Parts: sequence; structure tokens; C-alpha cells
Amino acid sequence: MDLDRTAPGTGHYRVGGPHVLGPRIAHADLAVAIVDELTTPPTTGNRSPSPSKPLHEPAPAGILGTMATDLSALAVKPTLHGPTVRLVPLDARHTDPMWELCTDRETNRLTGTRTTFTRDRIAQWCATRRDQPDRLDLAVEDPTTGRFLGDTALTDVDPDNNSASYRIALTPDSTGRGIGTETTLLVLRHAFATVGLHRVHLEVFEYNERAARAYTKAGFVHEGRARQAHHWDDRYWDVLHMAALRDDWLSTH
Repeated sequence: MDLDRTAPGTGHYRVGGPHVLGPRIAHADLAVAIVDELTTPPTTGNRSPSPSKPLHEPAPAGILGTMATDLSALAVKPTLHGPTVRLVPLDARHTDPMWELCTDRETNRLTGTRTTFTRDRIAQWCATRRDQPDRLDLAVEDPTTGRFLGDTALTDVDPDNNSASYRIALTPDSTGRGIGTETTLLVLRHAFATVGLHRVHLEVFEYNERAARAYTKAGFVHEGRARQAHHWDDRYWDVLHMAALRDDWLSTH
């Protein structure tokens, strides 16, 4: 199963709405992921995580455009530290807060999720996140208390084009404090400076304005829109396409 694929687009829970920051898809990813992974034995990667990079440290001159892509780095599940958040590997201990997030009505609206999840399905999904060598799933935590604030992921990795989709979902009481932007900056730095991806992209519904603003602040660029591609609440909505490119992003962050 893959929480990122049930709904069109790539992203996770809400952003732009009262909750999270992330491309639309959200629990959709979980829906497909659950189906796929319950029938396919996971493979494991046992590499040790490497330390995270500062949030705002532009890449040294001369290295842009020459960095090699190391997709095997996705098998490493790092802990990334920011000023007010800590990103840790998503695992079984996050089952209950993840289930609450996946059953939140507003989150479902912002992500276009129509699937109903049981706690057992979420538990199985969380327990296998560390074993996925071709994606990265991290829980967002308060570094002081360890409280769960949401989750974020790099998914749908395309080895031929060195690209991946991004998503993020925050709990309803974790929005409006810059947590989404800080988390996105940490993940993009890891994606570009450690994994060496060339492009990270996402989709977000036009009514998820808060998410779109957060993505822009973190360095995503609006590339276009699919007109009236999403149907919700008895009307059609546009889907916005955004992306960040490695050289452009590292030269300014």
C-alpha cells in the first residue's frame, strides 16, 4: 500500500487548509500502499543514517550540476534536525497519531482522500516504513517533548529522471507556526544534497491555498495547473503543479 497514490497527485495531507501542508493525495498514498505492501514482501536497507544539513546553507560554488545521484541513500532512514522540529523514521510507535490524522475529515478534504482506513491497516503500514529502500517516510516531532506533529515523505521515485514526489501532513494543532515550511526545507535539503535528486515535485488542490503558500516559501515553483481535474463538494477544482530543481534550490538555500 502506498499512502501517496490513491488520489491523483502526489502529496500528503492538507496544506493550505486548517491543517497540513502537503500535496493533495495524502491518505491516498496510504490506501494503495497498504494494498501493495500487504502482498509484497518488503526489502530492507541497513545503512546507518548520516547527519542532517543546516536549513539554510547554500551549496559551495562549483558543486552544482556535478553532484551524483545516490538513490541507495533512500534506504537510509535519517533523523533530521531543525530549529523547532525533528524528523525521525516513521515506525510502529506512530500508529495511533497517524490513524487519527488519516481519519480526520478536513484532512481528507484537503487531500482528496475517499478511502476509509482501519487502525490495523495503518499499523501495518507504519511498521514497514523503515524497510522501504526506494522511498523515505519520516515523522515530524517536537524535539523537546517528542510529540507527533505530522508526517512527510519522498515517494514515487523515478530513477531514470532522478525525481520524486513530496508530501507532508500536519496535525490540526501544528499548523500556523512555520512547522510545515521548516519540515519541507529539511526534506528538500536531504533530497538534493544527500540523495542527489534532480527534481522534487508535488500537486496541490487550488482550494488548499495555505499549502501552496508554504510550498512557495520553501522553494517550490509553480509550473502549471490541470484545470478542473479534481471533483469535491459538488464542483470541479484545478490541481496546481509545483516543483523544485536541485541546482536552483541549492544555490538559494
